[in-house]
Amino acid sequence: MAEVAHAPSPQAATTIFLLLLTLTATLSTFFAGFASDRIGRKRMVYISGGFMTVVGLAFIFAPYLLPATVLTIAYVAAAIFGLGFGAYVAVDWALVADTLPSEATYARGDMGVWNITLTLPQVFAVVFGGWLLAFGVAIGQRSFGYTLLFVWFVVFCLLGTVTVRYIRGVKR
Repeated sequence: MAEVAHAPSPQAATTIFLLLLTLTATLSTFFAGFASDRIGRKRMVYISGGFMTVVGLAFIFAPYLLPATVLTIAYVAAAIFGLGFGAYVAVDWALVADTLPSEATYARGDMGVWNITLTLPQVFAVVFGGWLLAFGVAIGQRSFGYTLLFVWFVVFCLLGTVTVRYIRGVKR
């Protein structure tokens, strides 16, 4: 918020951003479960991944194409990302429950393995993201580190969304 969006009060701007994201995520979480029952879990993952990818793309290009409006774009992007993220979280759990191999082992191991595969990338992302931001500082362009961070976000978001296609045993 300070280095790229140049918010006059980065703390207040971050609070507004997180409130918008949280409110829209909560709203979409509620409706995504119903929607996934109608159109399919995979389709909901594709839709939610699309929302989040668009936001990543906006964060990549906005500082270079529309530098004076980055803060406004960030607020709109927070709402859009929240819609995608809330839907993803709601449908992801349902998709996992639909694809686990045996009801008898859900609690003993399957959900544990799934949880590890969910949280481990989050740990690595902090380290990897830190390196990207440090690279921007090292070359004297702090904002470029954020651009790299969002480029990788888009790459991994697309990969995660596309790989859902290969899940078997779930319609649509």
